[in-house]
Amino acid sequence: MAGTVEEKDPKGSSNLAAILGWGGLALAALAFGYWVFANQLSVRWEGREKEALEMARNFQGEGMKYKLDDLKIVIQNDARQRGDFIGQFEWSTVHSEGPIYKVTLTWMEKDQHRRATWNVDLKNHSVTAADAEATAFLARSTG
Repeated sequence: MAGTVEEKDPKGSSNLAAILGWGGLALAALAFGYWVFANQLSVRWEGREKEALEMARNFQGEGMKYKLDDLKIVIQNDARQRGDFIGQFEWSTVHSEGPIYKVTLTWMEKDQHRRATWNVDLKNHSVTAADAEATAFLARSTG
């Protein structure tokens, strides 16, 4: 029987198995591509505490005369001139989520421990007050 071609699929069969197989493979490839992009190729925000701390210490917002790091020195000198004690300044940084870090400044003023916290966004290169103490600390630089 030359010239006749045998059918491999009997009549009435479905291509559903092939569609499901190739469709599943395509979904797996898309999921793998997303995982590679999201976890392997994206920006890593963890472990950048030093960068966040430097951004906070060098922050000088609109209307501020001094950077945050210089402001603590100015405040300390003003307190000494009034005869008050202010000192023991200490910076700390904690990774919050994604590009956001919490930078905290603790110090002694007279006989009270004080703490101000700022949110540092490494992606947007912004520093914002995270509490009322940070807002009050920044207000000391204006005027």
